[in-house]
Amino acid sequence: MLLLCSMMLLCLLSGCGQPKKQFSTEHSFNKVKNTTRKNLASQTSLEEKPYCTLMAIDTIQVKELSLQDAISLALKNNPGLQAQFKELGIAQADLVQAGLFTNPDISALFRIPHNTEDDMNIEIDAPLINIADMWRVPRSKQVAEDHLEIATQEVLEHVLNIYAQTKVAYYNALFAQESYDLVMKAMQKSQELLDWIDYRYRFGYETQLDIGLTTIKLKNWQSDSFMYHAKLHNAFTQLTNLLGTEISPEPFTLTDDLEHEEYNIPTMEHLETSAMANRPEVQMQKMKVQRAYHNISLQRALALSDVRVGISYKLDFEKQKGTGPSFGMQIPFFDWNQAQIKRAKVEAEMQDKQLLQTKRNVVSEVQMYYRSYIAGLEEIRLRDEALKIYQDTIAFAEEYSGKMMFSNSTVLQTTIDYIQERIAYMEKHFQAHRNFTMLEKAIGKQISPFTLSDQRN
Repeated sequence: MLLLCSMMLLCLLSGCGQPKKQFSTEHSFNKVKNTTRKNLASQTSLEEKPYCTLMAIDTIQVKELSLQDAISLALKNNPGLQAQFKELGIAQADLVQAGLFTNPDISALFRIPHNTEDDMNIEIDAPLINIADMWRVPRSKQVAEDHLEIATQEVLEHVLNIYAQTKVAYYNALFAQESYDLVMKAMQKSQELLDWIDYRYRFGYETQLDIGLTTIKLKNWQSDSFMYHAKLHNAFTQLTNLLGTEISPEPFTLTDDLEHEEYNIPTMEHLETSAMANRPEVQMQKMKVQRAYHNISLQRALALSDVRVGISYKLDFEKQKGTGPSFGMQIPFFDWNQAQIKRAKVEAEMQDKQLLQTKRNVVSEVQMYYRSYIAGLEEIRLRDEALKIYQDTIAFAEEYSGKMMFSNSTVLQTTIDYIQERIAYMEKHFQAHRNFTMLEKAIGKQISPFTLSDQRN
């Protein structure tokens, strides 16, 4: 009867040790979605897709693609980000496991007497509770909670990387498209120039040297056309790869403008402060420091990890019965977990130093991209002035070419030089977009600037 009661009590205790709430990553996933919406001003609804959906790559029909649409597609469909979501589930499972108490234990001995007049000898020992769980479980949960927060920040870092990579890839595709169109136009103008010089050569107004030099320039533009065509395809391939989906082979248009507006952005000091508060890499390293110190506390608690109490029962051959409490513990005489405690302390010191280095790296990124962005704006302003001079020069040459005061070759050559300068000018705009995006990545959130025209208004 006592044995039966002990088994029933054991089953009840094992049921009490189960987690009351169903396993879920909803809380951590909501944090990722809310932080993404806040820091990146994205209305994209992040969703964790099942494995069967990830194996099938969707093909979407697109005629026009905006930057915001590209970012939304990337955040929804990128397989790398979907893989990171699984890390949240693993960390959540570790947290649930860390909060569970040790399973109860029971052992029983049954001895059948040789003398049939004697009763069976029964010994039951049921150490039901490990008292060490009282100081082990809370500390284990602290370490697991830190690990879950680290996993959450890793997902946020991945979201930030996809956001930045998609923006850069989008503007790179815009630049590749426009530069290829300009190269084809330069090649056309070079052919017109060669035809014009060849025509004048027949009447003795040009020399063989002029024809040779113009032919070389035409060949150079023809050579560049192959390179720029490959860059165009590579840029769109990179963009579609980041989107995590296949876009239909029909041509589609990128609707945003490559030319970068001149923004007023916060000061470098303000951006550095923002980076310390928002950059997931910094928050992640802070949590690693916290986890390391919590682990020191856990390792100290594990020095005394087995202290069990329960009940015992005995029935001997002489029909003598006895019931009472049982107690057992492992005495940390030789091994009091000193090696693991020392290891945890070294880990904490290492993470402290790594946090300092991470902050220095982030500050360096902010400073470098800030300076590059400001310098790029100056370059754009100067090149914009140069392009206006080119345009005035071409207009002047065309006007006086009609009056036979300038040769048509002057107009064509100036137009080709203008196209070459235009390509360099658009590259500076792409670099400005890239530096601005990398500055956003460095501080961990979208910068909300306003244009100088907005400021004047």
